[in-house]
Amino acid sequence: EAGWGRVNETNFAGSPTPIKLDDGIAAFATIGHAFKNSNWRIEGELGYRDNDGEQISPFCTSACRVDEIGLEEWSGMVNALYDFNLNSERWGMSIGAGAGIDNARYTAFDGHDSNDKVFAWQAIAGLTYRVNQHWDIDLNYRYFNADKAELQQSAAFAPREVNLEKHSVTI
Repeated sequence: EAGWGRVNETNFAGSPTPIKLDDGIAAFATIGHAFKNSNWRIEGELGYRDNDGEQISPFCTSACRVDEIGLEEWSGMVNALYDFNLNSERWGMSIGAGAGIDNARYTAFDGHDSNDKVFAWQAIAGLTYRVNQHWDIDLNYRYFNADKAELQQSAAFAPREVNLEKHSVTI
């Protein structure tokens, strides 16, 4: 599944300069197991998110310049989901949560790359339309949180904590 991804505005710890990233892409591949005679299922998920943006240089004086920045992430998650039957043979809904690892790579305004692997968690909600016995169309929303990633705002700075909260809608 693939679609839209957004990163909430955030700051590096101790920095007054916000990180504002544009809407980007999110893509996920999942494989799992639905338990027999139960509405529960479990899945493994590989995720990719990519957002670019601009940041006012933290070395600003009177003439500020805006520089390109980027955030690319790969995640590995284990999700548990509960499927609801909406009194229809074709429509269903699911909610769930997952936990795993996020590998965030931040490209700073000076071109310097830094990355960190941190614990991540997510909440998932989905709407399903059953085309036939073998095919479904899913519309999914994910709230994703990778807390306390230590990334560098530029090559001139030591790594600092940044909280990464993301939203995605995929089909």
